[in-house]
Amino acid sequence: MDFKITFYLDERRATKTGKFPLKLRAYSLIEKKAMFFSIGKEFSKIEFDCLTSSKIPKKLQAEKIAIDAINAKANEVALKLNPFRFEDFKQNFYSKSKDTCNIIEVYQTKINKLHKDDQIKTAKSYESSLKSICKFINPKSPESVSKLHVISITIDWLKKYENYMLSNEKSYSTVGIYLRSLRAIINIILNDNPQFKKYYPFGSGQLYQIPSTKKVKKALSVKDVKTLYNSTPTNIHQHRAKDFWMLSYLCNGMNISDILRLKFKDIDAEQMKLSFYRNKTVNANKQSLSKIEIALNLKILAIIEKYRNQDSKRDDFLFPILENTDNEEVKINKIEGFIRKINQHLKCLAKEIGIPEVISTYWARHSFSTIALNSGASIELISESLGHTDVKTTKAYLDGFDEENKKQLSNIISDFL
Repeated sequence: MDFKITFYLDERRATKTGKFPLKLRAYSLIEKKAMFFSIGKEFSKIEFDCLTSSKIPKKLQAEKIAIDAINAKANEVALKLNPFRFEDFKQNFYSKSKDTCNIIEVYQTKINKLHKDDQIKTAKSYESSLKSICKFINPKSPESVSKLHVISITIDWLKKYENYMLSNEKSYSTVGIYLRSLRAIINIILNDNPQFKKYYPFGSGQLYQIPSTKKVKKALSVKDVKTLYNSTPTNIHQHRAKDFWMLSYLCNGMNISDILRLKFKDIDAEQMKLSFYRNKTVNANKQSLSKIEIALNLKILAIIEKYRNQDSKRDDFLFPILENTDNEEVKINKIEGFIRKINQHLKCLAKEIGIPEVISTYWARHSFSTIALNSGASIELISESLGHTDVKTTKAYLDGFDEENKKQLSNIISDFL
């Protein structure tokens, strides 16, 4: 061990009761120094001597039990530190003991960490999942739900939760999202408490399977993209909606979030390209970061010039939506608000020009990948353009070949007959 835990009666200054504070003394054998920690106890010199004697007076026996418990906790905390550091000891010693089997508590710990790591959208997803589960447990007072042991989540519990969600007009997709968060929380708990692994309710066969819905393809045809590009919006809001959708499409299906996070330094005017890291990838997986490069053309430059920030310092945002002083939560709120308005006016424009009214900014990403595929681009090239680390992810974006390509394929394979 590289530490030693003892108790010390601080007789330098008496309290209002005339007694002295009892402190926990932690000594580091690494740093060769000690630190003292308050434990909220005070005793006279005589009482302290009695506590350390072989025979404890009856009136001090309860205090002796309490001190022994503090000593046990201090040693337990210190033993888990490798190496022993005072700051780590202090943080863990004073933190409230956590119930590592309580799903509600582990959820909250996970949410707090996500917020701390600026993974705001993921944190919101976990928050929604937790709120839904608490409402299922206690519909009248979900905020009062504070305990849910991991072994309470059985196959029957999960089935009832699924039925509850569906009866409240939630989709299978929402059920899946919420339960995948719950499964992640349970996996965290079982990692710390392997004795409960035999109660794990998720899996195939007779275990519970989380609903998995096939994603609806959201791609416009070449004809519809041309119709949108050549359209004449009726107001400035529709103009902006159309322009940012087209900017996303022309920039290899770049997410609006990443577009709004672009800075002037991301543009190379000489080589006519812009480079960036997907914000989603930066937050989720820093081990496989891949910079995406997009070749700029006159159509892209025209849109940028129309809406760009007038202040063009290298570290300034390209578009005047976000500010360098914004924290991540403010950025997320601004981006979501911007996308919401774009989608609102995009749907109005789509209705007027006769293309699918359910169109949204996300359709630009799917449209780019699908049209690129039908134009002869390889999946590998499309995958690199989208910033995917796995071609399987790219395949999920593709809407399949269009009818003309299918007819050409049919002619090719039957031409020799």
